[in-house]
Amino acid sequence: MKFKRYPYKQKWWAGPACAVFFGLCAWMFWHKAHQAPRGLIINHAIELSPSGAQAFHWLLFVAALVFVALGLMVTALSFQQARYITLTSRAVSAPKNGFSKVAVEVPFDSITSLQVQAVQRQRFLHIHHRAGKLSIAQSMLPSQADFEELCQLVAAKAPSAP
Repeated sequence: MKFKRYPYKQKWWAGPACAVFFGLCAWMFWHKAHQAPRGLIINHAIELSPSGAQAFHWLLFVAALVFVALGLMVTALSFQQARYITLTSRAVSAPKNGFSKVAVEVPFDSITSLQVQAVQRQRFLHIHHRAGKLSIAQSMLPSQADFEELCQLVAAKAPSAP
């Protein structure tokens, strides 16, 4: 293998879906904050006065707006220039995180361990190396097959990976 490259970016629909969902949540919390003040009991453990309940709804409104902004940012990033995971004969190179344009190059001889982690239905490849850790999310690759192939290729090249 001389050179292998995988597109690495968020799915186009994730940002708009997040913005719409949290936009509806923000609308609901704005509506609740403008209703006649009533107390609020959360799980029979936390009791809020009418003014406390109103402040709580305003706080949730602001939090939902922050997530709307994040959804719009993810939407903009999904249409920007594609980022790539690159495998060469001596190293793997990938963006530092899901939002970064800066790629981190990890020589295969510096890899100390590989770990595939599953969280809900999402999987991550964690590449532990001498300078830190690089995580690759399956959802940012074009397909599950690409993720499997990437894991196999990196595992075959990493000297001390199990």
